[in-house]
Amino acid sequence: MNKFFFFLLSLSALYIGFQTGEGTFQKKEKREEKQFHPEREYPLKEHKLFTFVVYASNQAAWCEKSLESIFAQDDEAYRVIFIDDASTDETYKRAQQFVMSAAQDSRVILMRNETKLGFCASLYQAMEHCSDREVVIPLEAKDWLSQERVLFRLNAAFQNPDVWIAESSAMAYPQFQIDGSEGLFAFYAALLKRTSVGDLFFEGRPAHAKEACFLSLRNLA
Repeated sequence: MNKFFFFLLSLSALYIGFQTGEGTFQKKEKREEKQFHPEREYPLKEHKLFTFVVYASNQAAWCEKSLESIFAQDDEAYRVIFIDDASTDETYKRAQQFVMSAAQDSRVILMRNETKLGFCASLYQAMEHCSDREVVIPLEAKDWLSQERVLFRLNAAFQNPDVWIAESSAMAYPQFQIDGSEGLFAFYAALLKRTSVGDLFFEGRPAHAKEACFLSLRNLA
């Protein structure tokens, strides 16, 4: 099933905090969920740097559409890490050609796993290329963004210094039904870097379901 992501009138965010090696962030006693409304958003004080981590496993038919929706964003403060997870079709070739034809190679890192690692391990691997304060947006190559102002909305949400995770809704395609369980998920890279590698494995094997990875991030609260 394919999905495209969109923002409703409100953006769901998770308030969490923790202590880093730099001592920049302080741990909170409890986790709180809050709905963001346009009239309550914090004023723009800085432009966040966003990194899309696009996970692809035999998605030659959809990877170009996914990348195109990213390149169409009206906020230029982003880059892309595209990970081909040992695909047996032309996913990597098509992604590489599309990036070059769109003249976006300066902002895209193309990676290819020789053996299949799964979503969680691939995402964790991408953190080697991210700074702690980058906002990471995982996206499967079969999914895409429905509008050009996604980063604008996320940038507004992350102006609040207490926001570390933000989520939105998704719509299944071609059913056009809202899927509240698998919406867009954005978080500071520092969170995933503090996740134990063991939490990304199930019965000795890398966890393929992205929910396992996101659950680990929520549990840091």
